[in-house]
Amino acid sequence: DYIVNQSQDNLWASGFHFGDWLFYRPDDDNDGRAAITDKYYITQCFFANSTQLVINAAKVLGHEADVKKYQALLKDIKKAFQNEFVTNSGRVGPNTQTAYVLALQFDMLPESQREQAVDRLVDNIKRYGYHLTTGFLGTPYLCHVLSRFGREDMAYELLMQDTYPSWLYPVTMGATTIWERWDGIKPDGSFQTPGMNSYNHYAYGAIGEWMYQNISGINADPLAPGYKRIKIKPILGGGLTEASGSLETYYGTIKSAWKYEGKYLKQQITVPVNTRAEVYLLSEGYTQIKESNKPIETQTSIEFLSSEAGYSKVLLGSGSYDFSIPIQENLASNRLNEIIGDYTAFTGFGSDFSVINEGEKLYIVLKENKEELIPRGEDTYVFASNPEYIFEIQRSRAQSIRSVRVEIGEMRYNAAKD
Repeated sequence: DYIVNQSQDNLWASGFHFGDWLFYRPDDDNDGRAAITDKYYITQCFFANSTQLVINAAKVLGHEADVKKYQALLKDIKKAFQNEFVTNSGRVGPNTQTAYVLALQFDMLPESQREQAVDRLVDNIKRYGYHLTTGFLGTPYLCHVLSRFGREDMAYELLMQDTYPSWLYPVTMGATTIWERWDGIKPDGSFQTPGMNSYNHYAYGAIGEWMYQNISGINADPLAPGYKRIKIKPILGGGLTEASGSLETYYGTIKSAWKYEGKYLKQQITVPVNTRAEVYLLSEGYTQIKESNKPIETQTSIEFLSSEAGYSKVLLGSGSYDFSIPIQENLASNRLNEIIGDYTAFTGFGSDFSVINEGEKLYIVLKENKEELIPRGEDTYVFASNPEYIFEIQRSRAQSIRSVRVEIGEMRYNAAKD
């Protein structure tokens, strides 16, 4: 209600605010790369978030009149936001990563505009060389938003980036704690201003929440507070070959771990006493999974719920479980599928092309010519008609395809997947 009184027509554009504190801003910004997000844009997003929290509390407390009152207010807040900050073409606010992240995190946009906003966010990340540019207010939600809208690949790209600005850049500079600034120590070895340069500061450590909820997959069920019921859904990626996480709750310790071992993916789960867990096992092939080296179908304590894209969902009671999942064929198929698609040339004097498959064979389609690609190592292929012609995949630290290099005689160029 205080914010309502500070607003005009439900637009909060007054008062002092720190804004997206310590966002990316290069020392010499002649080309306008600083990722400045309007402070009143930010206040409007958090005005909506605060109102949503009041609605949530009113629902739990059974205050139906307040629910209706603040739902009506929230609708007006979002309408004011859209009138002030969203263009007819779908551009949102100052077009920064923080702008798109907050708009998507707090549902400030109608559903018809959200997909486009995600695409603009991803394009922005790419324009900064797969780096984040967010400050204290955008960073906590950045990877959550990407995962929510199906771009876990980009979330992993940001997590695994190790050049400034990124989470791993301080590690390359010797950090063992979270810094207040992305560049507390600059790439040239000099220090940021000593007036404000903490080397033990939480804000950017907010990525830890995303890591627990997505890499190890540990999540609470909002309908069963306090981890009375648990959801465990790990998302693999980033070139990681193993991960584990644990969380102490009032019922005991939740554990979730996964690891590649030869031709198998091992998934280990611990569910505390007096709780139940909805667990996503990392394979749609439910009958191929074993638990403690026994076929999962013979385990009466495990209830199969459904198959979803890439997962078998089961319900587990308390106890420790050791799942074994054959993955060799799935990995081969996934590696093939990630190469298939259309590519756009961006350096050299080459042309755009496509990569297609026919069965287990790969073909590159250059204009009207189709050539089979023969593997020569993990990420290198040669043309079947001429083994001196090369198609080489160049991966990021997160192991996703960043670009490909093509050599056809004198024609040598790089291309990126559309």
